[in-house]
Amino acid sequence: MTVQISRDGGVSWQPNVLVYDGPSAYSDMTVFRNGDVGIVYENGLENPYEKITFLRMKRKRFK
Repeated sequence: MTVQISRDGGVSWQPNVLVYDGPSAYSDMTVFRNGDVGIVYENGLENPYEKITFLRMKRKRFK
């Protein structure tokens, strides 16, 4: 699973940021006041429905 960010309304996109390298499914994302990104997603080793993970990524990863 990867995330990309656009700073110009979707005209151009920054390179992918890897969130999870394996089976993954439903996800949701939010941006905190300080610019960090929160992502909750389904993932696992055998299939994407083994567990639910929350990841907070620092804003600097998206520069």
